Amino acid sequence: MKKIILIGGSAFDYIATSEQPLEYKVSNSGKLSIAFGGVTRNVAHNLAMLGNKVTVVTTLGHPSEMSRLLKQHYQSLGTKVIDVPTKFQTSTYVAINDSNHDMELAIFDNRAVSDITPSFIKKIANIINKHDYIFIDGNVSKITIEYICNRFKHKKIFVDPIAPEFVHKFLNVLDKLYLMKCNIYEARALVNQRKIDKETLIKAIFKKGLKNIVVSNARKDVYYGLNKKNIYHYPVTQFKKIANTTGCGDALMSGIMDHLALGTSFKEAISFGNKLANLTLMSYEANSSKLKQYAHK
Repeated sequence: MKKIILIGGSAFDYIATSEQPLEYKVSNSGKLSIAFGGVTRNVAHNLAMLGNKVTVVTTLGHPSEMSRLLKQHYQSLGTKVIDVPTKFQTSTYVAINDSNHDMELAIFDNRAVSDITPSFIKKIANIINKHDYIFIDGNVSKITIEYICNRFKHKKIFVDPIAPEFVHKFLNVLDKLYLMKCNIYEARALVNQRKIDKETLIKAIFKKGLKNIVVSNARKDVYYGLNKKNIYHYPVTQFKKIANTTGCGDALMSGIMDHLALGTSFKEAISFGNKLANLTLMSYEANSSKLKQYAHK
């Protein structure tokens, strides 16, 4: 079994869903849910449920009840966590969903992740080298991302920029990455073009040095490019009613990594990732407990 180490953010998710069409500048009635979140934590949670051996390098936050709960949560998953000391509070993510349960706006406080520094990564280099796959999310600082990608370029490195404003962090190391999974807005930010069709977009990204990329676009088809030349698309099932969109991209990434670690083709990996994303769409949290049905025997 492949060993996977993930480096990035762990957080608490606050998801507010409006009961009626959203109105701006006024209070909207709705429902609020609180759950464990963070891109790296979401992916680690899914991978652990699927039966993978997972280690997480993250910041649980300045010692508090929230950081204690996060640590207990990782322990309940059977996941090894390397907690990076920080003076900041536990990272938080606040999402506002419209009445269709689709995320309209989100704000995250990820200051704690800034304490994942090159010097800390250097201290745990021997641990990282014992893993086959490395995952990094875009919360990590640019200098740390570049250090990891250059120091461990012999490993298969998977990344998720998580937001258009963070894609620049990967520009200098695109040729060191094995796979980037991003949404359409992040992909366009990578080439600094807002209006560009998906195939032309992927070709432009190939020219920047990236070898493999998966581009999601909400409920539209997933496009992916392989080996700097081949471009494909995977049809996405349309749902009339969804529970929540937070965590769906993370589920897609989890499924891709899980199946590639099992030795499947990219097509099979993306198909499985879409299956997990669909299950997550029907969950009110960022992780669906139904993923357990696909755990390795």
